[in-house]
Amino acid sequence: MEPHTDPTHPLRYEMLFGDALRPLLSQLGELIFAVFRDWPYLYASDPAAAGSYLASYVDGSSPDAAIVVAFDGDLPVGAATCLPMVEASASVPNAFAAYELDPARFCYFGEAVLLAAYRGRGAGVRFFEEREAYARGLRPVRA
Repeated sequence: MEPHTDPTHPLRYEMLFGDALRPLLSQLGELIFAVFRDWPYLYASDPAAAGSYLASYVDGSSPDAAIVVAFDGDLPVGAATCLPMVEASASVPNAFAAYELDPARFCYFGEAVLLAAYRGRGAGVRFFEEREAYARGLRPVRA
């Protein structure tokens, strides 16, 4: 599928979690890999590794984790992750705890990736709006 280069073409956004993400794991892994292998990241990994990382969003190890996905038609072209900070890798909540901030009160916003052809259309703002709304629903967590 060719990207829609018309900046007025709307993207569709969905907040997905649990089993709703399962059919998209491979595509989301490829998406993250595609963005992170390019400048300025130059991340040397592979789509399978990214997909494996995303598996924690569906395998129950992080039950409140979610990903907002930007779609062009049925094609995922962007994604932004969020989860309660206490469910993030230990180094993240530990950094907050070191400053006497209760990690249970925060939501961790991880990756936000978007294919280059879709940038400049407000997706970054939308990713934050969607994740903040989701975090507010996880009270007492705050975004």
